Amino acid sequence: TLDYERSLRAAFEKADFERLAREELPGRGAVKSTFMVPMLTVIKTDDQPLEPAQRQRLRALLTTLPPRDRSDLNDMRTFFRLGGLKNDPFGKL
Repeated sequence: TLDYERSLRAAFEKADFERLAREELPGRGAVKSTFMVPMLTVIKTDDQPLEPAQRQRLRALLTTLPPRDRSDLNDMRTFFRLGGLKNDPFGKL
């Protein structure tokens, strides 16, 4: 586990995402990472509206995941939300 974490940190540091966002998406991309432990990082552009049917489809896909995968996804959603990522496309937890 420690080797895996170190390999991820060596390849993708949060500062790298911040630099890329500034260079490639000036003023349009915000870097967000999971709360407390920046193990997962995304570059988020401004929200785009989702049609109700799209949101329903995402919710349906979420419910078809095996329980362990759904739990992992929900954990990621929670930690990204706590890290400042808003407007979860799946809806409320």
